[in-house]
Amino acid sequence: MKIHALCLSLLCLTGCSIAPLATPNGGSTVGRGETQVSANLAPALAVNVAIGVSDNTDVGITAEQQLNTSYSIWAKHSLLNQAQGPAVALLAGVFKSGSGAHSRGYYSGPAFSYRSGKGELYTTIRYNRVYWDGYDVLSDGENDELLSIFEVDDDVFYYWQADVGVHLHTSERVQFSLGANCVALEGDTACLPILGAGFKM
Repeated sequence: MKIHALCLSLLCLTGCSIAPLATPNGGSTVGRGETQVSANLAPALAVNVAIGVSDNTDVGITAEQQLNTSYSIWAKHSLLNQAQGPAVALLAGVFKSGSGAHSRGYYSGPAFSYRSGKGELYTTIRYNRVYWDGYDVLSDGENDELLSIFEVDDDVFYYWQADVGVHLHTSERVQFSLGANCVALEGDTACLPILGAGFKM
Protein backbone atom coordinates (compact mmCIF):
# COMPACT_ATOMS: atom_id res chain seq x y z
CA MET A 1 0.00 0.00 0.00
CA LYS A 2 1.21 3.54 -0.71
CA ILE A 3 1.00 4.50 2.97
CA HIS A 4 3.87 2.08 3.63
CA ALA A 5 6.16 3.60 1.00
CA LEU A 6 5.22 7.08 2.18
CA CYS A 7 5.99 6.32 5.82
CA LEU A 8 9.41 5.00 4.86
CA SER A 9 10.10 8.07 2.72
CA LEU A 10 9.20 10.34 5.63
CA LEU A 11 11.48 8.33 7.87
CA CYS A 12 14.41 8.91 5.52
CA LEU A 13 13.71 12.61 4.96
CA THR A 14 12.56 13.91 8.34
CA GLY A 15 13.11 11.31 11.04
CA CYS A 16 9.35 10.86 11.21
CA SER A 17 7.62 7.61 12.09
CA ILE A 18 4.18 6.37 13.06
CA ALA A 19 5.26 4.55 16.23
CA PRO A 20 7.89 6.20 18.47
CA LEU A 21 11.48 5.76 17.31
CA ALA A 22 13.22 6.80 20.53
CA THR A 23 12.40 4.18 23.17
CA PRO A 24 14.72 2.68 25.82
CA ASN A 25 17.72 0.73 24.57
CA GLY A 26 19.76 -1.93 26.33
CA GLY A 27 19.02 -4.75 28.73
CA SER A 28 19.87 -2.98 31.99
CA THR A 29 17.48 -0.93 34.16
CA VAL A 30 17.94 2.36 36.02
CA GLY A 31 17.60 0.72 39.46
CA ARG A 32 15.02 0.72 42.24
CA GLY A 33 13.99 4.25 43.24
CA GLU A 34 16.04 5.90 40.48
CA THR A 35 14.70 8.25 37.79
CA GLN A 36 16.47 8.81 34.48
CA VAL A 37 15.61 11.64 32.08
CA SER A 38 16.85 11.20 28.50
CA ALA A 39 16.71 13.46 25.45
CA ASN A 40 17.22 12.51 21.81
CA LEU A 41 18.19 14.75 18.90
CA ALA A 42 18.03 11.82 16.47
CA PRO A 43 16.40 9.74 15.05
CA ALA A 44 13.71 12.14 16.30
CA LEU A 45 13.40 14.88 18.89
CA ALA A 46 12.23 13.08 22.02
CA VAL A 47 12.17 13.20 25.82
CA ASN A 48 12.00 10.00 27.84
CA VAL A 49 11.50 9.52 31.60
CA ALA A 50 12.30 6.11 33.15
CA ILE A 51 11.44 5.22 36.76
CA GLY A 52 12.88 2.17 38.49
CA VAL A 53 10.01 0.45 40.31
CA SER A 54 12.25 -2.48 41.26
CA ASP A 55 15.84 -3.59 40.73
CA ASN A 56 14.84 -5.26 37.46
CA THR A 57 11.79 -3.29 36.24
CA ASP A 58 11.42 0.21 34.81
CA VAL A 59 8.28 2.02 33.70
CA GLY A 60 8.35 5.19 31.67
CA ILE A 61 6.81 7.76 29.37
CA THR A 62 8.07 9.12 26.05
CA ALA A 63 7.08 12.24 24.10
CA GLU A 64 8.42 12.41 20.55
CA GLN A 65 8.12 15.06 17.84
CA GLN A 66 7.12 13.55 14.51
CA LEU A 67 4.84 15.33 12.01
CA ASN A 68 2.90 15.82 15.23
CA THR A 69 3.71 14.74 18.80
CA SER A 70 3.47 11.06 19.75
CA TYR A 71 3.08 9.92 23.37
CA SER A 72 4.00 6.50 24.74
CA ILE A 73 3.97 4.61 28.04
CA TRP A 74 6.17 1.55 28.38
CA ALA A 75 7.64 -1.04 30.75
CA LYS A 76 10.97 -2.87 30.62
CA HIS A 77 11.84 -5.94 32.70
CA SER A 78 15.39 -7.29 32.86
CA LEU A 79 15.83 -11.06 32.87
CA LEU A 80 19.59 -10.67 33.29
CA ASN A 81 20.72 -7.41 34.87
CA GLN A 82 24.39 -6.82 35.69
CA ALA A 83 26.33 -3.62 36.38
CA GLN A 84 29.15 -5.00 34.19
CA GLY A 85 28.78 -7.68 31.54
CA PRO A 86 25.64 -8.85 29.70
CA ALA A 87 22.06 -7.74 30.32
CA VAL A 88 18.83 -8.96 28.70
CA ALA A 89 15.36 -7.39 28.98
CA LEU A 90 11.88 -7.44 27.49
CA LEU A 91 10.33 -4.12 26.43
CA ALA A 92 6.63 -3.39 25.74
CA GLY A 93 4.67 -0.19 25.28
CA VAL A 94 1.63 1.53 23.80
CA PHE A 95 1.48 4.85 21.95
CA LYS A 96 -0.98 7.41 20.64
CA SER A 97 -0.51 10.42 18.39
CA GLY A 98 -1.37 13.92 19.55
CA SER A 99 -3.63 16.47 17.89
CA GLY A 100 -3.74 16.62 14.12
CA ALA A 101 -3.39 12.89 13.53
CA HIS A 102 -5.20 9.69 14.31
CA SER A 103 -2.92 6.74 15.08
CA ARG A 104 -2.29 4.42 17.98
CA GLY A 105 -0.70 1.05 18.56
CA TYR A 106 1.75 -1.00 20.55
CA TYR A 107 5.30 -2.33 20.35
CA SER A 108 7.35 -5.04 22.05
CA GLY A 109 10.63 -6.88 21.77
CA PRO A 110 13.90 -7.92 23.42
CA ALA A 111 16.75 -5.65 24.41
CA PHE A 112 20.36 -6.73 24.85
CA SER A 113 23.46 -4.95 26.10
CA TYR A 114 27.00 -5.61 27.28
CA ARG A 115 28.84 -3.15 29.51
CA SER A 116 32.59 -3.06 30.00
CA GLY A 117 33.93 -0.11 31.96
CA LYS A 118 32.39 3.11 30.64
CA GLY A 119 31.17 1.59 27.35
CA GLU A 120 27.92 -0.32 26.87
CA LEU A 121 27.05 -1.91 23.52
CA TYR A 122 23.32 -2.39 22.93
CA THR A 123 20.83 -3.92 20.50
CA THR A 124 17.06 -3.57 20.71
CA ILE A 125 14.61 -5.28 18.35
CA ARG A 126 10.97 -4.13 18.23
CA TYR A 127 7.76 -5.33 16.61
CA ASN A 128 5.45 -2.33 16.01
CA ARG A 129 1.70 -2.61 15.35
CA VAL A 130 0.04 0.57 14.05
CA TYR A 131 -3.65 1.44 13.76
CA TRP A 132 -3.55 4.38 11.38
CA ASP A 133 -6.51 6.61 10.38
CA GLY A 134 -4.65 9.47 8.71
CA TYR A 135 -3.89 13.13 9.33
CA ASP A 136 -6.34 16.02 9.57
CA VAL A 137 -6.40 18.60 6.79
CA LEU A 138 -4.44 21.78 7.38
CA SER A 139 -7.47 24.11 7.24
CA ASP A 140 -10.77 24.60 5.45
CA GLY A 141 -10.08 24.65 1.74
CA GLU A 142 -6.36 24.04 2.23
CA ASN A 143 -4.99 20.52 2.04
CA ASP A 144 -1.31 19.62 1.91
CA GLU A 145 -0.72 17.00 -0.78
CA LEU A 146 1.45 14.83 1.47
CA LEU A 147 -1.08 14.80 4.29
CA SER A 148 -3.86 14.07 1.82
CA ILE A 149 -2.16 10.82 0.89
CA PHE A 150 -2.15 9.83 4.55
CA GLU A 151 -5.76 10.78 5.07
CA VAL A 152 -7.19 8.53 2.38
CA ASP A 153 -5.13 5.49 3.40
CA ASP A 154 -6.76 4.23 6.57
CA ASP A 155 -4.75 1.14 7.50
CA VAL A 156 -3.54 -1.35 10.07
CA PHE A 157 0.03 -2.49 9.55
CA TYR A 158 3.21 -3.55 11.30
CA TYR A 159 6.93 -3.04 10.90
CA TRP A 160 10.19 -4.03 12.58
CA GLN A 161 12.72 -1.70 14.18
CA ALA A 162 16.30 -2.49 15.22
CA ASP A 163 18.56 -0.16 17.21
CA VAL A 164 22.30 -0.83 17.46
CA GLY A 165 24.76 1.42 19.25
CA VAL A 166 26.76 2.30 22.32
CA HIS A 167 26.07 4.11 25.59
CA LEU A 168 29.08 6.07 26.85
CA HIS A 169 28.86 6.42 30.65
CA THR A 170 30.91 9.46 31.63
CA SER A 171 29.79 8.87 35.23
CA GLU A 172 27.31 6.62 37.01
CA ARG A 173 24.62 9.26 36.41
CA VAL A 174 25.43 10.63 32.94
CA GLN A 175 25.45 8.77 29.64
CA PHE A 176 25.63 9.66 25.94
CA SER A 177 24.17 7.45 23.22
CA LEU A 178 25.35 6.93 19.65
CA GLY A 179 24.06 4.40 17.16
CA ALA A 180 21.81 3.56 14.24
CA ASN A 181 18.04 3.11 14.09
CA CYS A 182 16.73 0.93 11.24
CA VAL A 183 13.14 0.27 10.23
CA ALA A 184 11.97 -2.56 7.94
CA LEU A 185 8.56 -2.05 6.32
CA GLU A 186 7.22 -4.50 3.71
CA GLY A 187 10.64 -5.37 2.32
CA ASP A 188 12.03 -1.82 2.41
CA THR A 189 14.58 -0.61 4.97
CA ALA A 190 15.62 2.85 6.13
CA CYS A 191 18.20 3.81 8.77
CA LEU A 192 18.83 6.97 10.78
CA PRO A 193 21.48 7.93 13.35
CA ILE A 194 20.85 7.81 17.09
CA LEU A 195 22.13 10.75 19.14
CA GLY A 196 21.05 11.27 22.72
CA ALA A 197 21.98 11.75 26.36
CA GLY A 198 20.60 10.64 29.72
CA PHE A 199 20.88 11.82 33.31
CA LYS A 200 19.86 10.01 36.51
CA MET A 201 18.15 12.36 38.97
